[in-house]
Order: sequence, then C-alpha cells, then structure tokens
Amino acid sequence: MKELKPEIDEIQSKYKDKKDKESQMSMQQEMMQLYQKHNFNPLASFTGCLPLLIKMPILIAFYYAIRRTPEIAAHHFLWFDLGQTDMLLTI
Repeated sequence: MKELKPEIDEIQSKYKDKKDKESQMSMQQEMMQLYQKHNFNPLASFTGCLPLLIKMPILIAFYYAIRRTPEIAAHHFLWFDLGQTDMLLTI
C-alpha cells in the first residue's frame, strides 16, 4: 500500500474538485487500473477479519449456554472444567 500511496494521492488530487458522476466513474476506473497494474486487492484486508466476525456470535452463544446451564457447567472438556474460568485458555 505504501508503494501505491503516491499514485493514489495523485489520482485523488486530479479529481478533487470534480464531483459529477462521470468524473467519479473515471477516477474509480483509474484506481482499478492502478490496482490491477500492481496486483493489489483492496478487499483483501477485509478477508482477515470476516471469518472472525462470523464465528464470534456462535462462540459467545456457546459460552453463555455453558455458563447458564448447570448440567453442562458440571462437565469437563479436555483439561478444563466447563463451569469455571480457565486462565490458560484465556492466555
């Protein structure tokens, strides 16, 4: 991204004062050409956190289900007690 920053700034300054639809479309096309030239995917940064955003509600639901159900909380899984907080798992 550091390599692209000067070129991106140049394109943005070129279209800074132009707010019509055609100018914005041409700016987007130039940006896409720049990304293709450098083999850069602007959406690649979102793929890192997307799986986490999908998994977190499920993991939180499991946590609350275990904490609120005495039958599940009384059991053990691997080396830790499901009803107690495990500092090793937190770390």
